[in-house]
Parts: sequence; structure tokens; C-alpha cells
Amino acid sequence: MDLSKDSKKFFILTLIALPILMICSELASASLLRFGKSILPKKDIHRFKYTSVTPDMTNRVRFKTSSNTSLKNSSNYINRHGLIKTIYDSNSKGKDIVKGIVITGNSAALGHPIAEEGNNKNTFVNLLEKNLRQKDKSIDVINLSFYGFNSWQENVELARYLNSYSNHYDLPKVHLVASIGGIQDYWDFIDLLYNENNDYYKGSGLMSWKDANRNYEVFYNKSYEAMHGNIKLGSEILLKSIIANIKKNSYTVEILRRFKEKGKISNLNEVNLNDLNKVTIKEREKSLESILENKFNITLKEYEVKKNKLITSIVRNKKSMSSMNNDKELLYIYLPTKISFKDWSKERINNFKYKNLNITDIQILEEDYRKSLIDKLSKINNIKILNMAGKGKDEWFTNISNYTEEGHYKIAQEIIPFFELILR
Repeated sequence: MDLSKDSKKFFILTLIALPILMICSELASASLLRFGKSILPKKDIHRFKYTSVTPDMTNRVRFKTSSNTSLKNSSNYINRHGLIKTIYDSNSKGKDIVKGIVITGNSAALGHPIAEEGNNKNTFVNLLEKNLRQKDKSIDVINLSFYGFNSWQENVELARYLNSYSNHYDLPKVHLVASIGGIQDYWDFIDLLYNENNDYYKGSGLMSWKDANRNYEVFYNKSYEAMHGNIKLGSEILLKSIIANIKKNSYTVEILRRFKEKGKISNLNEVNLNDLNKVTIKEREKSLESILENKFNITLKEYEVKKNKLITSIVRNKKSMSSMNNDKELLYIYLPTKISFKDWSKERINNFKYKNLNITDIQILEEDYRKSLIDKLSKINNIKILNMAGKGKDEWFTNISNYTEEGHYKIAQEIIPFFELILR
């Protein structure tokens, strides 16, 4: 037996067969995606699409400016400035009498997930504008919200708007600013409890450089080095780009992803109320001190120092937002979340886990943090607060802090009178 000859023949056959198998697999997968919809889960439209955003050297990342073609698409929720579409756009005629209401916030105020589903008109921001304009046609709402924005990033976006609006006929002068959300700063607070970032340029993780954005930092650094002669990193980026392109365009990969998601068990598993109550009654006996000791290995005194540091940063950002708008009133709305549900005996809640924290830990920490924050903000004369924590039903939510269409409608009904009172 000539082993070298057999090995050579096997190698040649493999080179011939592999491309044929790949082509056959792609053809079969394409056919299955087209005709086998009944046995495959739908593509997840809630996944964050990096093709729709662009690096932002000012504030991490932002939506790309929509093209003329996509602007005509009724399901598109991004306008020509890369901002969230609202139901009304002002123009240069009579611009001086337009009352611009600027909304800042994270994915909740953006409208996730119903905005991405083509239902942007029913987000609470757009329902707010629709209602306010029924009584005052001079009102034009601008939505600056984006995924994961904290108070610092909201502050930056307002500064960007104030630097830019006068150059655009459809962007009004700011009459009122409303910061709507609240929960994103809480998650920054939890990260601060785990590990404070002491790098000076990252501002203790309280600005754009957060632990959650570590992937952006790595990408920027590698790209920068590759552009300045690091061939190894350049090759690594090229390889990852090829793999990403295959994942994006391969029918076979899409088939495998859908089957994987079909059998995937979420870490937000729904549990029975009776089981959950058995856990929470026992868990609720834990004090804040014991959570800090067992989960973070810090004392209550260290906790208070970190909490005050974060809250001082938020207060500074909100004061800055008011100051930029000629010290006019700033509205601060703390939106409801599943975390702040009070009557657990009547509601169902996800058994949510974050790192080594269970839902009871998260709830105790959030309540203490929120009370301290609201107390500090309430002492500032030109900040008006609407605290909606504890409101809501399970039907309002798609996850811990984003809303269904019903949730958006209910929240709009809560915040509309608040805006009307301020705008009198």
C-alpha cells in the first residue's frame, strides 16, 4: 500500500468535495429559510444591528444617518440626523415660535423593542408628542435617546444638539429638556460596587468608558495599532472581518443560529409565583449590610462612599443639562421597571440574575439607591421629578426595563399630565 499516494488522493478529493458540500449546504439552507418557515423560529428582530450604527468619537456609538431610500420606509425609525423619528418635524418657517421639547434617555425612551418592529408611532415619546400637539401645535419633540445611555451620555447628547440645531431647518430651539429613564445609572452603580475603574481618562466608569463598553475600547485600540503598522493585529482584524461576513451572509449559519435559539433557555426564566415567593420571603430577611458583605465584600461605609460618588455625578450632569438650557426647568422621570414591583403576590416576575446578584439583592440595592438619588435631585430648584418606580404590571414589560405596546401606552398616560402641568 502506497500511503503517500493515498494521502495525496484524499487531500485532492477533500479540496474538491469541500466547496461542493458548502455550496450544497448553502442552497439547501436558502431553500429551508424560504419554504420552511413553519419549523424555524423567526429571525430575532430585537438583536442589536451593528450595521445600523457608526463609531462616535464624542459619545461611543450612534445611529448612522438614514439614506433617502430608508427615510421613505415607513418602518424605519431613524431620521436624517441619525435620531429617533418623531411624528412631527418642524421647518424653517416660523421656527422662532416652535417649542422644542428634547427627550434624553436610553433604550426605554428610544422605544425598544417596538420601534425596531415598525411600531415607532406607538412609543410613549411619540404618544406624548401626539397628545401635546393636540393642544399646542407649536410643540415639536426631539428624541435624543440611545441604547445604554447614562446621565453623562445624555448630557453630551444635549450639548451636541445645542451645538448643531441652528444649522438645520427641522431642529427647533430648546424650550424644555426631559431626562426619561433612570435605570441605566443604576446598572453603572452596580458595576461601580463590583470594581471601580481607576483609570483617569475613564472617569471612574461614570462617563462613556464603562465596563459594558469594553469591546469598543478593545476594537478602537486594535484598529489604531493596526493602522500604524501592527501587521499581527491587522491580520487578526481581517480574519474576524471575514468570519463576521460569513456569519452575516451564510444561509447555513443562519439555519444553525435559529435552531440554537429555538432550543435556547433564557436566563430570564419565568418561575411560578409560589416558588418565587418562597425564595423572596427568605431572601428579603437579608439586610443591605449582608448583601454588601457577601456579594461585594465591602462595608456599609465603603458602599455609601461609592453611592454618593455616583449620585453626585448624576446630579452634576442634570445641573449641567439645565445650565446649558439657560437654567430652565429640567424634567427628570424615573421610569417603572420590574425591579421596583411591590405586590409580588399578584404579579409574575422573571427570576433575573446579574452576575452573583439575585432579584432580591437587586431590588434592595435599587430601592436604597433610588431613594438617595431622588432625595438629592429634589433639593435642586429647577429640576422637576416624576418618580414612577413601583408602577406597572407584568403586561407592560418585554424584559426587566423595556416595554410592550401596552406598556408604552400606559406610561404615556402617566407622563402626559406631568408635561402639561409644566408647559402651562
